[in-house]
Amino acid sequence: VYKRQALDRIAVQEGFQNWSHLAKRDAATGRAARLLAQLDPGDLVLIGARPGEGKTVLALEILAEAAAAGQGASFLTLEYSGETLRDLLAETGLEGRAIKVDTSDGICAGHIVETHAAAPTGGVIVIDYLQRLCERRSTPDLDSQLATLKAFAQARGQTIICLSQIDRRFDGAGLN
Repeated sequence: VYKRQALDRIAVQEGFQNWSHLAKRDAATGRAARLLAQLDPGDLVLIGARPGEGKTVLALEILAEAAAAGQGASFLTLEYSGETLRDLLAETGLEGRAIKVDTSDGICAGHIVETHAAAPTGGVIVIDYLQRLCERRSTPDLDSQLATLKAFAQARGQTIICLSQIDRRFDGAGLN
């Protein structure tokens, strides 16, 4: 009883009727909206997980939230073809959103800077997958591309989210 009363007092202090009202509103706000709210223009973010854990779907949900808020939303992928990506958007209920999609083979930091040079401040760009940016011999190494992307994000007020595939064999043992 005391715990519930304490939680209700906290909720009222935050402008809610009671704890249940606060919890209901929080549940209505999805994880993508909560994550997007924590990002600032100029951020360079890494989302890494093993295959099949939902990195791409989460990134698309974040982009859908950004588009709904009137921000630019771009998804650049070297992983998916246009058709496969359209299927994924349909499966997740995100088709028809104002998300700019680029599935060209030339995706690298230079391409991203060039294609987003005139993008308005506050946009969100997702790169799927980070490791694939340096697969071609003609592109700079990954460190150089990340430095370019970070400088661009800060100069243009863009948030860049890089997805990264973590090998299934990695278990984190021995990390402190």
